[in-house]
Amino acid sequence: MRIYIPATLHEVRQENFGAGGRVIHALTPLLREYFERVEKRSYDDESLEYAAFIAAADTAIDLLAHSENEPLQRVVIAADVPDDFVTLVNQAEDHTLRGAELPSAMELRQPVTLTEIVSFHVDEDTSRVANVLRAAINGGEEEREKADELDLLWFDVSELSELS
Repeated sequence: MRIYIPATLHEVRQENFGAGGRVIHALTPLLREYFERVEKRSYDDESLEYAAFIAAADTAIDLLAHSENEPLQRVVIAADVPDDFVTLVNQAEDHTLRGAELPSAMELRQPVTLTEIVSFHVDEDTSRVANVLRAAINGGEEEREKADELDLLWFDVSELSELS
């Protein structure tokens, strides 16, 4: 199963890619159902995977909002894991986990290693990007949508040292 792990650069530099109790995002049955109900049409898996990726990027904004001395750059880690690494988040529960309310949310039950990671996706390190992310952290839905328009740079797992 392809999952998208919201993270910070500090976590990546410490090679802490996730452990139990962490919200990740994936193409879930709830995500497919959500788009069919709201948009009144079906989407292909690639489009739904992209929606899960964007949800992870949005959750990374929340991680940045609660991190001190962290560079203002979102990180999304794409990984292929066995199905038993994750479980669906109970949407009816009152969650304190950031991103748990989204239809793509799942809970990571196992730590992810470099073996499962496919790629890293990171915001550019520019003042323009930092300003957009700062506005998204402090603003509302409109500011978050502007952050969604930013492209994240793609790094192969073998390029981990370039993120340090």
